[in-house]
Amino acid sequence: EEGRPDDALTMLRALFEREPGAAAYKVLLGCALRVGEQESQRDWALARARALSDRVGNGALLVEIAMSEGDLEAAWEAADDLGAGQAWPALAEATADTDPARAAELYRGQLHDALGHADKRSYRTVAATLQTMRRLYAAAGTADALDAEIREIRSTYKRRPGLMGELDRAKLP
Repeated sequence: EEGRPDDALTMLRALFEREPGAAAYKVLLGCALRVGEQESQRDWALARARALSDRVGNGALLVEIAMSEGDLEAAWEAADDLGAGQAWPALAEATADTDPARAAELYRGQLHDALGHADKRSYRTVAATLQTMRRLYAAAGTADALDAEIREIRSTYKRRPGLMGELDRAKLP
């Protein structure tokens, strides 16, 4: 508004660098649109997000940005390439209706983390995660494969009575 669009874009790029995420991305693109620089600023922000994602070793930032644009295909590309990181729950939720089996696979990391600890506090998480995965696989028509996996979990962890009790309460096979 003061006739200094380059200063505004510089400031918003710095904001994106300092606090990368969908919110800073949208603010940058909003300003860029007003000054006719949307394409170049989008390219810059996505390249920067990719570099940041490569540095931290997961694609959470790219997934978040793609989802903020409503682009699930780009979100999945980032997740497949770099992992979904902490953005996995949002991606699973956004994908649950259109590709439930793929959404269910995103829960696998949480499941393995929870099973890795012989800790009663994690058993409820295991059961809830398996219930969610089972619901999603059922929607995809492939619940039988997960049921076999649940039976394998029961066999592998049979010496954890707390886990068996949670699986029983969740009515899992």
